Amino acid sequence: MSLVIGTAVDVTQDVSQHFASVLLNDKHLLYGVQVQVPAQLLASLSDQLCSSSSCSSLSTNQRQLLSPAACLLPDCTLFPPSHSALRATPDVERHYNTSSSSAPGSAVEPVLCVEIKPKWGLLPTSPAISAEHEVKRHKSRFQLHQKLKLAQGKIQNSSAYDPLDLFSTDPTRMQRALRALFACPQNNLKLFLNGQPVQLSDNVSSVHQVAAVVQQTLNPCLHLTDTIKALELLASLLQEVLSTTGVLQKLLSIQALDEHDIAGVYPLYRHVVQQLESSSTTDAEASLVAAEHMHISALQPHDTYIQQLLDLGWSQQMKILQNYLLATTAKDCSLMIALQAAQQVYLPHVLEGSGTQLHDNGSPWQIVRGPIPMSRFKLTVVDLDRKHHAKIVAHHRLDQELVFHANQGRAY
Repeated sequence: MSLVIGTAVDVTQDVSQHFASVLLNDKHLLYGVQVQVPAQLLASLSDQLCSSSSCSSLSTNQRQLLSPAACLLPDCTLFPPSHSALRATPDVERHYNTSSSSAPGSAVEPVLCVEIKPKWGLLPTSPAISAEHEVKRHKSRFQLHQKLKLAQGKIQNSSAYDPLDLFSTDPTRMQRALRALFACPQNNLKLFLNGQPVQLSDNVSSVHQVAAVVQQTLNPCLHLTDTIKALELLASLLQEVLSTTGVLQKLLSIQALDEHDIAGVYPLYRHVVQQLESSSTTDAEASLVAAEHMHISALQPHDTYIQQLLDLGWSQQMKILQNYLLATTAKDCSLMIALQAAQQVYLPHVLEGSGTQLHDNGSPWQIVRGPIPMSRFKLTVVDLDRKHHAKIVAHHRLDQELVFHANQGRAY
């Protein structure tokens, strides 16, 4: 189980409900139970938070957000205990040194959970994009960001992963994208074995690390010792899961709510802030954005399309900003795919076909037929925290950096 602490509880639940009610199926989302947290635990969490390396990036107000309210969430890296759990074969029992006194098939199969951060699966087409920013129409934002990070020394190796491949619905391209994640995970791919994180490197050894986990969990019965075949097995299974659920296309439809790109959203946002400031508002967040020392006059939005956005009514402008922030959430969420395989499946009836849905103690999971005789999976969409509107300023600044570096490199 995991905890979401503080005022983010209601916001996170609200965003999850929006995703469920509008575009995503409820079975892929987490709904926690609100609980009261003892003051002693809050104090301990605060101490640990402020002793971590990320504490320096938190403001005093953010550190004070801990409150007695918390959201208790299920562990999506595991399946819930159930009488219908997949049982281990004798080979797996021997691999994990199961007690010989146990009855055959009594050991539960290991669970592999793959966390994927798919990122933005579209190329922007907004008329607000200037000719100088044309590169954005032809290269995915992820690939542009990889080149910038490499130039800044933030990463040692550039990833070949391209979200456009993963979102393509083409099995060959999807598996190519997944193999690229295996080769250079960065923070876009994580593995959990029986709920525990597996340490992965960002160099050539990562593929061997991923293959080793696959050989230990998903494929102990077929005795594959070849690294390439093990990676192909996992890529094929993940591609089948993603295709079966259709979750990527649903995410893509949310990402598509960003119709105007940051090139249109940023001047609109600055225009809205300027209107608030000119009306003598005391809104604290408008003052916070003004402190960024970036002025609408510096943009000189002469483009007809941008001017049309600035001339829209207030409610229409608010809707554009709201849709952009929702799209940004979909661009930055993660998919948690828990996988379990066995040759002996103890279920009350024989299941046929791919995508058959079952429930364990109220938690849905599905059977998928693929390269393993029988596999079950549970897919969960996580990290659906609402993005704060003040982030638009940072998004615009990064967008400028990406394009400037891309145009200077002339490598595209």
